[in-house]
Amino acid sequence: MWLRPGFGLKIFRKSALAKHLPQDYFLGSFWKTFTRRFRQSASVLLEKNTFMAVRIRMKRIGAKNQPAFRIVVADGRSPRDGKCIEELGTYLPHKKGTNFTLDLDRAKYWLSKGAQPSDTVASFIKKAGKAAAVPA
Repeated sequence: MWLRPGFGLKIFRKSALAKHLPQDYFLGSFWKTFTRRFRQSASVLLEKNTFMAVRIRMKRIGAKNQPAFRIVVADGRSPRDGKCIEELGTYLPHKKGTNFTLDLDRAKYWLSKGAQPSDTVASFIKKAGKAAAVPA
């Protein structure tokens, strides 16, 4: 139960829970320490900005027993078949030979921005990179 100073604090001081709290809880130093630590951790998270929740993964679009996938850039928190930011290609697992298409330039762009590919998509990017390097 988190209470702000002045928000029902007088009633809470007399309750049975108050005896289990530190002595300086009601003096304000608890709140000063808590808010200072929270501000510091929040500023560190905002300054580093190392984590990006964008993933390059597959989205299923095929019918029952006929799988087909789109290779998409999506928020990591969105569901598998949910909204995506951009479509990069397709994957048809039942097709023989080259069964995927991929816009390699856009994939490299998203990788440079910090997007994390799934294992399968990472292998597709690797294969597409090798195929693009051979003719040139």
